[in-house]
Amino acid sequence: MTHVAPLERFGLADLAIAGGKGAGLGDLIAAGVPVPPGFVITTDAYREVVRANGIQAAILAAHETARVEDPASLEAAAATIAGLFESAVISPALGGILVGHEVAR
Repeated sequence: MTHVAPLERFGLADLAIAGGKGAGLGDLIAAGVPVPPGFVITTDAYREVVRANGIQAAILAAHETARVEDPASLEAAAATIAGLFESAVISPALGGILVGHEVAR
């Protein structure tokens, strides 16, 4: 399981692993477009944090309250979800990888 990897390892085919921004930036790098160096915190890391903190149901509940036609509901849902992640506990092992930027090459 890879939790952190350099942008250049990804492309649009890796959307499920790298997310939209990471996959898109990886594609730009592959196309020769100058992109500042960076890394992706993968969906594996996201899933690990969500699972360890038991917040999936709360994330989905907040998402259900969001309505595109109601900007205040979008802001409220985003704030709720952000709060869930702000209070989440990251395991020492995962924290060491993320803080240390130990990028797997």
